Amino acid sequence: MFKDRTSFRPGTGSGSGRSWPDNTAPWKSCVNSCRLGFGGQAGASSVNAPILNSFLYDAQQQLWEQVDWHHLIRFADKTVGYGQRLLEYPQDCDPERVLSVAVYDGVEWLPLARGIDWQHRDPLNTLDRPCRWEMADQLELHPKADRTYPLRIRYVRKPDRFEGEGDRASLNDNLIFLHALYNAKLHYRQPDADRYGAQLESELLQVKSRSRGRRVHRRKIIQSDPYGRAPRAADHV
Repeated sequence: MFKDRTSFRPGTGSGSGRSWPDNTAPWKSCVNSCRLGFGGQAGASSVNAPILNSFLYDAQQQLWEQVDWHHLIRFADKTVGYGQRLLEYPQDCDPERVLSVAVYDGVEWLPLARGIDWQHRDPLNTLDRPCRWEMADQLELHPKADRTYPLRIRYVRKPDRFEGEGDRASLNDNLIFLHALYNAKLHYRQPDADRYGAQLESELLQVKSRSRGRRVHRRKIIQSDPYGRAPRAADHV
C-alpha cells in the first residue's frame, strides 16, 4: 500500500503482484505518496494541490478507460417486456463499457450479436426474440420482444468517486501513483519523469496482457459461468 512508499524508487514496483481490489488506497495516502515521490528535489514543497489532485483524478479515469478491469465487471439482470425495444442502462454503467448482452429463452442464455444496421430496422415492427443489441441513448434491442424475456448485461462499472477526503481508489494504487507522479513531474519539468513513465508503461502492459483473451461465454456450462443459471425473480429490475 502507499503507506510503505516512503522510500519508493522506480523499478521496485511495491504495488505489483497483489490481488485487486486489496491494493487500493485512500485519497489522502495517494496525495502524500505523490508528494513523497518528489523527494528532496527542488519544488517538492511547492507542488500545487489542485493540480496534483487533478493528476490523481485523471490517472484513475484514464487507466479505467484502457483496461476491462475484472474486479469491476458486473452483471445486471433486467426484464424485456412484450413489444419493448429500449432499456435503461444500469446506473453505474458507462454505455461504452458494455461487454455483452444475453437473453434467457427459458432453457439457456443466448448471447446477442452487437450491431443494428438499417437492414435490421423492420418497418413492419416484427416481433420476435431479440437477437441483436446496440449502444444508443438507451440499450437498443432488435427485434422487438414477442414476449417477456429475462436479459443480462455484462459491463465494466464506473470507478468510484476519487476526488478528495473519504474517497478510495477503485484501481491498482501503484498504477495510479505512477500515472499521477509521471504527469506531475512532466508538468514541473523534473528530470526523472521518464523513469516513472517507463515503469508505468511496463506495469500497464502486464495488466493488459493478463486481461487479454479471457472469455465469459463458453460452449460448456460450468459452475462459475455467469450465464449458467436460470434467472431468479429477485434478479429482475
